[in-house]
Amino acid sequence: MAKRAENEQPQKAFGWAARDPSGILSPFHFSHSINNLFVCRHEIVGFVTAVGSSVHKFKVGDRVGVGVIVGSCQTCDICEQSLENYYPNSTDHDGTNTYGGYSDMIVVHQRFYYDMTEPGKHLGVAGLGGLGHIAVKIGKAFGLKVTVISTFPKKEDEAINKLGADAFVLSSDPAKLK
Repeated sequence: MAKRAENEQPQKAFGWAARDPSGILSPFHFSHSINNLFVCRHEIVGFVTAVGSSVHKFKVGDRVGVGVIVGSCQTCDICEQSLENYYPNSTDHDGTNTYGGYSDMIVVHQRFYYDMTEPGKHLGVAGLGGLGHIAVKIGKAFGLKVTVISTFPKKEDEAINKLGADAFVLSSDPAKLK
């Protein structure tokens, strides 16, 4: 039986959760531990507020982003090939549940932070929907070179001329994808 992180872990956090199939969100208090590897479930940006003793890539105050992949066992064949998007487990290494990133804090292993705040780096945005629009705007604000990848050719004008993307690739065009 899985441990309940809200009772087992020492660092308290607050967020919103859908606790039943209705999808209605309600306040949710839960906990994190300094060793927790799974926490966030959606793309998040923020600042590092604390680091563990073995963290060397980041320091307190660094601006960071976390994607949908935030943790794994890091020892199986899938993880050793950096294919965590195929990782089958939804619990932390200590057996506690993983909670979403819509909270006032998260704990994430340094391997899963994106270091995309340096101008000149390249960002590919798959899809120009609600989150795609935001990704383009944030990427350009950080000075990144942004390429939008879409299945809809009509989105090119919006991506380039309205949002400021640097390039547009139609995903159904094998030559462009290459």
